[in-house]
Amino acid sequence: MIIFEIKDKLREKIDKKDIKELEDKVFPLMGDFVSRTKLFDEKIDETKRQMLRFDEVIMDKASK
Repeated sequence: MIIFEIKDKLREKIDKKDIKELEDKVFPLMGDFVSRTKLFDEKIDETKRQMLRFDEVIMDKASK
């Protein structure tokens, strides 16, 4: 089967050391990406809260 041939060729080319080096490079970047995404989500949530509060103030002033 072609899949098994590809799998065997990949095993010949890649060893555990290469995988470990790749993990050492990628995992910190992914951690940074996740933390930046969470920070961005928090900023969006804060902006939504501010907009809702602004709407409340405007509606209160308009009703007077």
